[in-house]
Amino acid sequence: MTRDLHDLRIDAAERGQWAIGFFAAGAVFWTAATVIGLTVELNLARIFWIVGTFLILPVAIMFSHMFRADPFTKEKRSANSSAIPT
Repeated sequence: MTRDLHDLRIDAAERGQWAIGFFAAGAVFWTAATVIGLTVELNLARIFWIVGTFLILPVAIMFSHMFRADPFTKEKRSANSSAIPT
């Protein structure tokens, strides 16, 4: 791996704050899934779990905005750097 590619990856990870929104959304999902699994009848819990899986991405984006992270690293950096040698 070239040094430029490594620098671009580190830059993207730092702008996304190491995907903190996705980690937070996953923690919320698994905590809720555990509580639901322990307190609700299994057939109803399965419906909640399916609905919860569809909510992970929107919740991750919400957490990313709360933490002021760039969840998809939309901003381009290092226009002169290229992963493909010329």
